[in-house]
Amino acid sequence: MKQIRFTIIALLVLVFVVTACAPAAPAPAPAAEKPAAEAPAAEAPAAEAAPAGEFNWKAYEGETLNLLMVKHPFANTMEERLPQFKELTGIDVTLEYVPEETYFDKLTTVFAGQSDAYDAYMTGSYMVWQYSPAGYMEPLDAYLNDPSKTPADYDVDDIYPFLLKDMRWSGVDGEPTGGGSLYALPWGFHTSNLIYRKSILQECGVDVPKDLEELYAAGLKLKECKPDMIPLAVRGTRGWATIHPSVMSWFTSYGGKDFEMVDGKLQCALNKNPDAVAATELWGKIIREIAQPNYADYTWYDVANSFVQGQSVMFYDADIIGYFNREGSEFPDDWGLAPPPGKPGGDPTANEWIWAIGMNSFSKKKDAAWLWMVWSTSPEFVLDAAVNGLTVDPPRASTWDSKEWKDKIAPFTGYVDTWKAIEPYTKVYYTPQAGFFEATTEWSAALQEIHAGKSAQEALDAACKRIDEALE
Repeated sequence: MKQIRFTIIALLVLVFVVTACAPAAPAPAPAAEKPAAEAPAAEAPAAEAAPAGEFNWKAYEGETLNLLMVKHPFANTMEERLPQFKELTGIDVTLEYVPEETYFDKLTTVFAGQSDAYDAYMTGSYMVWQYSPAGYMEPLDAYLNDPSKTPADYDVDDIYPFLLKDMRWSGVDGEPTGGGSLYALPWGFHTSNLIYRKSILQECGVDVPKDLEELYAAGLKLKECKPDMIPLAVRGTRGWATIHPSVMSWFTSYGGKDFEMVDGKLQCALNKNPDAVAATELWGKIIREIAQPNYADYTWYDVANSFVQGQSVMFYDADIIGYFNREGSEFPDDWGLAPPPGKPGGDPTANEWIWAIGMNSFSKKKDAAWLWMVWSTSPEFVLDAAVNGLTVDPPRASTWDSKEWKDKIAPFTGYVDTWKAIEPYTKVYYTPQAGFFEATTEWSAALQEIHAGKSAQEALDAACKRIDEALE
């Protein structure tokens, strides 16, 4: 059963990419010859000894690093600044870009073959749960805490603690993030929020919805006021990405949990909390009555396109959809952003996604790779990449506090204020565990059943049965 489980993970891992601008449905990723979680990790090359003494940017002058990158604005922004890195360190960098729909296919193959072809790579929040237990990801604490490897002005405390926390994990299914080793450095992130057309809400006499009940009521009013428009666009395909941007946020606000520990074993808990089940029933009404008719077909791109093309009035998804698309739309001054609607009077529990950079544990150039990682997450780089590039949301508090960033984001109504409101409640709300992809795919399938008319309790009961069987 565990062999089947790993194969499913390898197949589903590619769905991952739609949260970060994947242009098409991913192809199945090749599985390792043995399950990664069970195969003994080969001994990885030790980090080369750094020159004794103080930190030196030129310590590995003449080296060449090979990076595996997603075709993504974050990577493009970094590549544009590589001449600065070359001048600072004397290190050359070669990049291999892989389209997002096949990126994790490629990365899984590299890791399964224990290849040292790439020294560092892009990764995501939840991939730590798949790759670190197998020994594929280099633990970073020793590098970060060594003053000969990390400059004194790096200021790790300036990186939002919740981002660093979610890059740490013990490797034990069910244990929360924040324990164990640090496996990646945050490069940028996005949160789940409500984005809306200011002028249309005003024209229709609709207040910005603050909770799920108000969202439903607003959608019904917009449906009557603007019958030719979709009141609300949301993702609905069968895959983890449907759960990530909206569902996990409101479900958590109602007290729902994806898993609970029962007699030392993880057990599906989607159907356990009465308030969360009732909220799921309400969500069923929302997706049937005020969302797009072809709910089950909508991905990140469909949500974004429907709004940019003037087809929808609101969408419940990642804030950076707005950042990447607002200026190029025909109504750049008509975008508003608000905290994620959830339980009335509840906290704005915004589920997050983090793009991060990690180090290949089989690299033979680990210290040189660490210099690149430090440079591309440094205070100076992050500020420049956010203000003059497209690396948003920036992971450092100093960037959010800067006049340059505030001026840059000011035209987007609610962007900064919303971040201030949700910051204390923003984190990964999933239970870390290797069965993440099976569980979230079955959850999304349950939502499709609810959209088709099945009751929330019945659909979630059936989903939990499938999830628990898959994880045995």
